[in-house]
Amino acid sequence: MHEKSSYPIVHTFRCLEDNVGVLLHDPDSNTTVSIDAPDEQIISEELNRFGWSLTDIFITHHHFDHIGGVLGLKQCFDCRVVGPLNEASKIEYIDTLVRENSRLRAGSMIFAVFDLPGHTASSVGYGLVLNDVVRIVFVGDTLFEMGCGRLFEGTAHDMWRSINKLMAMPDDTIVYYGHDYGLTNAQFALELEPSNRELQVRLSHIQSTKEFRSNTTITEEKRTNPFMRVECLEIMKSLNLVRGTPEEVFAEMRSRRNVFRPKQTMVNTAVCTN
Repeated sequence: MHEKSSYPIVHTFRCLEDNVGVLLHDPDSNTTVSIDAPDEQIISEELNRFGWSLTDIFITHHHFDHIGGVLGLKQCFDCRVVGPLNEASKIEYIDTLVRENSRLRAGSMIFAVFDLPGHTASSVGYGLVLNDVVRIVFVGDTLFEMGCGRLFEGTAHDMWRSINKLMAMPDDTIVYYGHDYGLTNAQFALELEPSNRELQVRLSHIQSTKEFRSNTTITEEKRTNPFMRVECLEIMKSLNLVRGTPEEVFAEMRSRRNVFRPKQTMVNTAVCTN
């Protein structure tokens, strides 16, 4: 299978309150993929803005804020809907079922599929393959900027394995996530690791620019995301788990994130759902 060597156009935009909308457009084949479909109207407007026709929707998991626009978009564009095999009963209108090690072609774009359970029992991610290497990965609600997804169906063990799978990717891998939760995540991370200078800089940038954020890199997260820094002594001390295993530290951290409320007055609207 010939693999594309150039990047498609990646267009991101806000959907609903804090969902990240993502469209990938390959000019060579005139193919356009939507990663999830939070909102039919907004996605249609963005497609019309560029004169693109939607050919595919890749679903990461079954939560309504990721699939609410699927039916309308499918009816409008007659596009293919791709989704996780083990969530097929919870998502209507899926044409192609995928799981770990599945390969997808959309026009001249090639994608590798990763099982990323934790947020839901069977979430998946989609990795854009360029020159035999995954260069960009779309992870839904598994990983966020300086955070990770809440455990609605999966366990801490599931999510920790999924985070490790992402950590094993090349450091320059670009990660597109499903929600912009960066402000609150950074505030929580600094409570655990207040001496992390890079984390301080990231929070300061978010507070000063107030820009909508849609992506990060594996290396950025390894340096500032507490859920990837479970062996950091400062974090372990903050959690009173100096002798804890990485998975125990991760589980305690995720539990504390569930109830975290920033001390500052400027808060993220997604505090209760992350």
